[in-house]
Amino acid sequence: MKIFKSHRSNQLGLSMVELMVAMAIGLFLILGVTEIFFSNEKSYLFQQSQVGNQENSRFTLTVLEQELSKAGYRSLPTDLMTTAFPADSSLSGCTFVAGAAISVISNGFCMRYQTRNATDVDCQGKVATGTFTNNYTVAHPMITEKIAFDATTQTLTCITNLSTGTTTTPLTTGIAAMHFEFGYTTDATVRAVNAFSTTAPNGLIGAVRYAALINSTSTASLNVSSTNPILADWVTQYGAVANANDARIYQIAQSTVMLRNLMP
Repeated sequence: MKIFKSHRSNQLGLSMVELMVAMAIGLFLILGVTEIFFSNEKSYLFQQSQVGNQENSRFTLTVLEQELSKAGYRSLPTDLMTTAFPADSSLSGCTFVAGAAISVISNGFCMRYQTRNATDVDCQGKVATGTFTNNYTVAHPMITEKIAFDATTQTLTCITNLSTGTTTTPLTTGIAAMHFEFGYTTDATVRAVNAFSTTAPNGLIGAVRYAALINSTSTASLNVSSTNPILADWVTQYGAVANANDARIYQIAQSTVMLRNLMP
């Protein structure tokens, strides 16, 4: 009689070697999934920061173009610039000579214009009060605005004479730095801009050129070990940036607005 012995009693579980191999494979899988997760998260933050910067850039340029397009507007086209815009310094920080629609300040500019109609609003959304006509017989009320960059809050702000110069309204945020240049001509009979200056020019201002360094709120750079090229480009062109961070996403937005209302 043959007796068959079962080998099931020898299978008591995994060996130490098998267990260590399984743990090693599982560890590599976990590390791979974790790396993919963090990589996707960083890519998502990078893309979101880029989209945010692009939107902020467009909005900043739009706001400045919209306001500057009003500079020097006269409700009575027959009035001389010196008549429509006499010398004035009623808005704190803004000093205008007779005939000037733009006044240069250290961190921005002041501008003024006459309202087009009773629904025209300033950069704070306020409506001027006064006499309005459609037959070009009465000069409409004047609005004076001071548009300045606040480096501490990274905000482009606005103050107007309609709020007595005490209420500051943020126009756009997320701006790391701003640079303004003012185009002018020394010949009052010629409206062509032949030079730009960062300070108050000795001549009639006919254009405003500006650049904004937009930055993200998150540090989502894909390579934080090297110098940020956009930030480095800004520093080369316009100077140092307060609280600069190579890990942030930066974008430069720039434009030039010709003051087309300044006709003789």
